[in-house]
Amino acid sequence: MTQMRRRKVLTRKLSALEALGGITNICSDKTGTLTQGIMTVRNAWVPGVGVYGISNSEDPSNPTQGTITIRPAKSKAEMDAEAAARKAHFDRMRSGAALKFDLPEKPGKPDTDADNELEKAQEKETEMYSTMVPELEAFLRPAALCNLATVRHNESEGKWQTTGDPTEVALQVFAHRFDKGKKTLEKQDGWTQIYEYPFDSTVKRMSVVYKSPSEKQTMIFIKGAVERILDLCVDLGIEGAKKEMTDEVKESVYEQMTLLADQGLRVLALASKTWEGDWQEDTPRDKVESGLTLLGLAGLYDPPRLETKDAVKGTSYFPSPITFLY
Repeated sequence: MTQMRRRKVLTRKLSALEALGGITNICSDKTGTLTQGIMTVRNAWVPGVGVYGISNSEDPSNPTQGTITIRPAKSKAEMDAEAAARKAHFDRMRSGAALKFDLPEKPGKPDTDADNELEKAQEKETEMYSTMVPELEAFLRPAALCNLATVRHNESEGKWQTTGDPTEVALQVFAHRFDKGKKTLEKQDGWTQIYEYPFDSTVKRMSVVYKSPSEKQTMIFIKGAVERILDLCVDLGIEGAKKEMTDEVKESVYEQMTLLADQGLRVLALASKTWEGDWQEDTPRDKVESGLTLLGLAGLYDPPRLETKDAVKGTSYFPSPITFLY
């Protein structure tokens, strides 16, 4: 009671304090509560190409700001091996083994040379984005078209403005970085929307139906939770380089999802399919959203609020660790 008085806590019912003392877990909403609700696509895994990364961007609404890089996609085992190699490298640099003395060199390369080779090899793997490839273009279509957000540059104010859900804004900005935003695809490239299945929290996905520029094809574009989309996919990749969605391939997709999630990113899957025959508006949704082709995964980052650290720190008087359920 003394501690509560010092904290200037007033209570009408002492039973409330007893209940408070029995709390072991605190559940909190994340987006907009612990985080700022300002999402950006930080990484995007595109099958057959690699992982596109966005860095050095201070304005999440500005698609012209930041650096776009691409690196090969690796398995968790490869990532763990690299992490262990980096740790060993830095341990050697911090230890006496890194000190140089005027001693005769022994046959073979010294450890420092091996360390330098490791660093050079890792730098070579990451390249600056320079060329649009068909796999990336296919990935950007559902990102931009299966999307209700808008991104535009306000000429009078000289800044970028966005409207819509933060998740969709992040995907739309990402598409704009490659000059493949919704406006460009519809007005310049000729894609025409003919139907929409809105986001449904029960199925955790959204899909749209589009006529291709030549109007010879009807395409379905879809985005949603990875586990929900993956169960509807029969293959992944683009035409001419598709892989059947076997259990092994599905496991590799989940591995890429885990690698993105381990970086604190929210992960979404993007997919598409070609619709055979004429489109009918009364077509059942489950028929439309089946037999899909996975085009990649998007990893979205939502920065924490500045006051989150102090808020979480303020719960330290509870006897057990605090667990946040997202």
